[in-house]
This record gives sequence, C-alpha cells and structure tokens, in this order.
Amino acid sequence: MFDLIQKLLTSRWVRGKKHRLSEVSGSVLRGRKRRWVIDVHQPLILISEVQRSGGTLLSQLFDGHPQCFSHPEEIYWGRPEKWNWPNIDISRLSTREIFNTLHEPWIDAYGGAGFYRKKPGYTTKYPFVFDLTLQRSIFRDQCKKFGIQIQRDALNAYMTSFFNGWVDYQNLYSQNKKYITGFTPRVLVDSSAEQFFVDYPDGYIISLVRNPQDWYVSARNHAYFSTWADNIEALMARWTESTVATISARKRYPGRVLAIQFESIVTDTAEIMKQICDHVGISFSDKLLRPTFNGLDIRSNSSVKSVYGIDSSVVSRSGETTVTDESTKAKIASITSDLWRDAQSMFGIE
Repeated sequence: MFDLIQKLLTSRWVRGKKHRLSEVSGSVLRGRKRRWVIDVHQPLILISEVQRSGGTLLSQLFDGHPQCFSHPEEIYWGRPEKWNWPNIDISRLSTREIFNTLHEPWIDAYGGAGFYRKKPGYTTKYPFVFDLTLQRSIFRDQCKKFGIQIQRDALNAYMTSFFNGWVDYQNLYSQNKKYITGFTPRVLVDSSAEQFFVDYPDGYIISLVRNPQDWYVSARNHAYFSTWADNIEALMARWTESTVATISARKRYPGRVLAIQFESIVTDTAEIMKQICDHVGISFSDKLLRPTFNGLDIRSNSSVKSVYGIDSSVVSRSGETTVTDESTKAKIASITSDLWRDAQSMFGIE
C-alpha cells in the first residue's frame, strides 16, 4: 500500500497538479528567477540636457544594443525631483528605506497596467510586464550579497533589481554587457556632473544641444515650460542654463562628457552613433539607427506629430512662418546667438 501511495504522489499527473497549484501565488516563479539573476553593475551612460532636446530619442536608439542595458523611461530615482541626483544616507537607512528612496513611481503606473505608453493621450501601447515584489526581493538579495558601503553599491543593487524585475525585458541575457544607458533631463542644471562622477567615475554623460530656434518651437508646447510659454526671455533662459551647464561639464570632464548637436543625430544618425560607440568602446549595431522600446518600434515623443522612426522634420520647425514669426526669431537670436556659437565650437567626440 505504501508503495502505491508513493507511486501516486510521484506520478506525472500529481506533479502537474502540484506545479499548477504552487504557481498560483507566483512565489515559486519568483524563487526560480532569483536563482538566475543577472548582476547589472556596469557603468552608466547618462543622457541629460534640458527637455525637448532629443534625450528621449537618443535613449531609444540605444534600446536594442546587445552590449547595453537600456533603461526604457526617464530614470526617476532622484528626490525631490527626478533630476536631483541621489544623495542617500547609506549609514542611516535600512535596506527597505534605501529601495524606497530609489523606487521610480512610473513603475507603479505602467507595471500595474501591464503596458507602457509615452503619454497618457497616446493610443499606442507596448507590453511592459514588471514584478515589483520580485524587484524588492532581488534588491534585498543584492544588498546582502555585495553589501552597501557606498552609494554606487545601492545604485548597482537597484539597477540589478530593475532589469531582472522587468520580466519581459528582451535584452537581459545577451552576453558582454558594458554599460547601462538612460535619460534624465536637467541633471547638469539641477545637480552636477561632479555628483554623477562620484558614483560613476567609469561612466559617461552625453548632453545634447538643440538649435535654439527649433527648441523654442518645441518647448513652448511642453507642459513643464507652460509657466514661461508666453515669455520668450524666460523660456529661452531654460535653454541657456542647460547649454551653459553642458559647456562647463564638457570643459571640466573632457572625454567623459560628450556634447552633441541634436540635429546631427537626426540628419547623420549612423555617423554620430558610430562615433559614440568608438568613444565608449562598444560595437556599432544597426539597432542604433531606429528608436525602439524593448525591441519594438516606438512612436516619437513629439510636441507636433508623433511618427515611427526618426522624424527629419524636427530640424526645420522654426522655418515655418506659421509657427514662428520673424520678430520672435530675431528675439531668440539676440538672446542665444553668442552662446549657440560657443556650443557649436564644442560639438564633436574626442
């Protein structure tokens, strides 16, 4: 009788039932995933400049590169705003408190919905399967395994937990990863390159500068700039402070801070991306020529018309007389021409 019971318990049918019942809660799957975690401790290539300058586009061009973990949204681990670089009191906070300090609120919205879309009004959706419980568990595991002695340790643990908690991330297991790539606007303005390089001395900052005339056309329709939309001087001050910060960082960290003209990425994508790859030491891939989200073609984050691929019309918006009149163009030129000339002299990758 005992042998019969044992045979029944080990039968394929019983094992199948046990398997299905045990995975209802997800705990078994999470346990299996935690045994196969990929450590994400690579240096960060941070894309940062004022909004409406092409940071989203550049980050989406990196999306499918086999040597990069590409963060799919704006990196939102700063407090009180996303562009405030983390400043965590490692010695005082518990593991749970450190995680909560770094947790990105957009994950709650998109992870709960099961899909991603760039703007609430967009109808196009992209699969986004994320397990926050799994992420928290992996963060704890990382802290226990490697310890948290400096802030970089916490950032490594967070990035590992993020990319492994993103259950349907398509680029997790490809070999020879060298960098994490991601975009956060205004870090050079509201924080500093110095703060970034304390945590990532092996990282890079890529800062884009857009023609001020075209930037104005795009920025005045952006929600963040609504306060200054009717004041040309105040609005262009946002472009000016970002461009000054880029030039300053480029001078202080030559070779580590890359200043690139946004228009060149649009009109000469392959050449600029090849130059970036050569500089940071990764291979060039055709995947760098088309913006994607987790390998899927994604529509542009445009203030005018959203399209798939790279929209070449963004480099000539200010030329449309129905968009910007001549007096406005003259006003912008008087504010920005000297600084724009200085910025152009610094474009290029050494």
